[in-house]
Amino acid sequence: MYRNYTFTSDRSKLKVGMLVAVESSSSGSSAGLTYGHVGIYIGDGKVIDNIGRIRVTTLDDWIATFCKHHPVGFGFPPNVKK
Repeated sequence: MYRNYTFTSDRSKLKVGMLVAVESSSSGSSAGLTYGHVGIYIGDGKVIDNIGRIRVTTLDDWIATFCKHHPVGFGFPPNVKK
């Protein structure tokens, strides 16, 4: 998702519905290290993701948790009208 659909890390370009992704996650899980982590920006500085359960967290907390070693990327998933 990170490699194929994100195109910026500029927060000023972040829009509702965009993917928030990292190529390799610093969350500590082996799946996260291998596949990264993806959330969806829902506006108002918040991201929804799945960490074994669906949750809403702040963008700042999401980045602090998953992006310690790799940059965050923002972009639209395929077939989403921009």
